[in-house]
Amino acid sequence: MIKYMVKGLPPVGRDDIKEVLQELGELVKKVCGGEIKAYILDKEVSWVEL
Repeated sequence: MIKYMVKGLPPVGRDDIKEVLQELGELVKKVCGGEIKAYILDKEVSWVEL
């Protein structure tokens, strides 16, 4: 398992982060044959169990 963090600071918005995560997932699948699980953390969701 590889953990990778993508941070978005203003003016980067939630939609930008989703787009980056989608592109990352496509590249991981294409190049490595793997898949990703993506989580977006914010004020309401501040952690996830991996």
